[in-house]
Amino acid sequence: MPRPDEKNAVLNLSWRSWPQQLAGAGRLAPGSPLAVPRLLPLTEIVLISVIFFWMAWIATPLMAAQGPRFLPLFLTLLAVIYVAYVSPVLIHQETLASRGIGPAAAFFIRRDNLAEAGLLFGACTLGGILLIVLGGYVFGYGPWFDFSASVFLLRLVLYFLSAFFQDGLFFSFFLRRWQAVFGAPASEAAGEYQPMVAQTQATHRLWWAIMANALVFSLYHLPNRPVMGLALILGIVWGRIFSRTPNVLAAALGHALLGTVLHLCLQVSTKVGSAYVSDHKGFYAVLCPFLEPFIAGRFQW
Repeated sequence: MPRPDEKNAVLNLSWRSWPQQLAGAGRLAPGSPLAVPRLLPLTEIVLISVIFFWMAWIATPLMAAQGPRFLPLFLTLLAVIYVAYVSPVLIHQETLASRGIGPAAAFFIRRDNLAEAGLLFGACTLGGILLIVLGGYVFGYGPWFDFSASVFLLRLVLYFLSAFFQDGLFFSFFLRRWQAVFGAPASEAAGEYQPMVAQTQATHRLWWAIMANALVFSLYHLPNRPVMGLALILGIVWGRIFSRTPNVLAAALGHALLGTVLHLCLQVSTKVGSAYVSDHKGFYAVLCPFLEPFIAGRFQW
């Protein structure tokens, strides 16, 4: 029995009548893998990124010094609602399966491909952890595993919450938008019955989408160069797996494990934006100060 994302091999990104009239001239040629305007998904990527960089570099230092402010919090909430509901549901009419999530009754966990996705993401996560530990041994980083189990679990839970939002944004949302920009199929099944030349072209378009998404994912981690490089690699690998087997839960679990091991085992800072170059703890600390008594300064945010 085919998976739900295979039944909808190409995302249904059809517009309503008024956007079609406004942007009809920007449509791809008929028969393209995604016959939608390129401008809308690209605009969505740019606008959400502008909000993020403004928050990371301008609003967060202000809130760290003076406390939460209405406008940054309002824009963040607006961006979350747009990414989670307005764009995929109201505008693009995407299926839950194509976004890597399940129905509300299943707590938004996509279960039909969870085992396959868990195996793929898990294998890459294990390989990444081994490389991190090996790199620490070769270059003499450490101290290794100099932390308690409670610290590891707390960090893992917090990192999972962050990774879930990151992977939901970059692979469930941004990657789909990049696929629309480059005219790439939403899954490999889209080219299953096409001629070999068409399959090759679809694969090339998909790789362009994955590479563009990974580059933006890396830039979101400015100016933390070590993490930027690792984010670029993770963006490519995770994007390739997600395009084949979309599952946000599996992607976020692997991402969280890698980030936790990297930070606790090798003492690599995971801060980004202004928090990396200043002494404030970052956006999450500003929004969630109630976590500080539990963390008690045992690791950087």
